[in-house]
Amino acid sequence: MKRSPMPPRSAPIKRATTIRASGKRKARSKATKAHMSRVAEIGCIACLIAGTPGTPPELHHPRTDAGAGQRAPDSDVIPLCPPHHRGTMHPKVPSIHLDRVRFIETFGSEAELLGKVQLILKGAK
Repeated sequence: MKRSPMPPRSAPIKRATTIRASGKRKARSKATKAHMSRVAEIGCIACLIAGTPGTPPELHHPRTDAGAGQRAPDSDVIPLCPPHHRGTMHPKVPSIHLDRVRFIETFGSEAELLGKVQLILKGAK
């Protein structure tokens, strides 16, 4: 039996885009990219609080005051390492997505962490 050829894959999604409510992609500005880069240079804020600074982070968009399926703007991001962001099965590492209550008890709310990140950025200027 002869198979038909596979259809061509669509172009990969560029990482420097955001999705609008209409579903269309919008390119991030240079200023936004620069801000997100400065935030990433801080390292994981939870690890910094715990006394182990410099952990490579992922950027977490807080969901405070956002509806379902929405996220905060790129100017309001919190740097969290993968265990503190997405979580692991390690019982001593609370993550913002898997164990939100224990994470907030240990490190503070998303709003408090965002305030700390903004203070660090102001001090770095």
